[in-house]
Amino acid sequence: VPCMYISLEMSGIDTYDRLIALRRDLPMEALYANDESLLSIADMVREEKKSLESNKRFFFVEEPNLSIAKLRSLIKEYMQRANTDYAIVAVDLVTQLRDFMSPKGNVTVANSMEAAMNALNALAKELNVHIIAVVQFNRDADNYKLTSVDDLDLLRPTLNNIKNSAAIAERSRVVLSLFRKKYYADRYLQDVKGAAELPDIMELTVLKN
Repeated sequence: VPCMYISLEMSGIDTYDRLIALRRDLPMEALYANDESLLSIADMVREEKKSLESNKRFFFVEEPNLSIAKLRSLIKEYMQRANTDYAIVAVDLVTQLRDFMSPKGNVTVANSMEAAMNALNALAKELNVHIIAVVQFNRDADNYKLTSVDDLDLLRPTLNNIKNSAAIAERSRVVLSLFRKKYYADRYLQDVKGAAELPDIMELTVLKN
């Protein structure tokens, strides 16, 4: 599947390491070991690097300062180079696009977000691409006082937990949330019985469809 991955936040090296870990089922820490164990995965890393570089249907963009207008030109360039009339475009984090971050004149942040989401929707239709816009949740979860493993269910995200959620949630066709109880258990319930034994499972929830 033709795919662009645009990283506005993470560096190219960090993203590459995560890709290798995911695609080769390696723990991330294995890539940063400071001993001879690195020799056992060196060939695997080289193979993955070669595989990614030779895949003309995958295009990685490391660009911390990007506008929707520039995004349009990058997508057009990629689709022409990959000889495709369709692509999946992941933008991480989409709220770091300049159009989301720079309200002009008397325009509020909320209105600026809405205009940017409208522009992304128009771009998707114009170029026949599917945009996966990665956004963060707010920090509401940090305000809960957790005392038991059952309390972790209170932290499961909703549409209202998306930063600047009104415009983003309203203009999105589908909204998926990712949630790991284990993360919060290790952070807030270190001395609570049963917390350490929680399986580290990532839950995906359809918040809007």
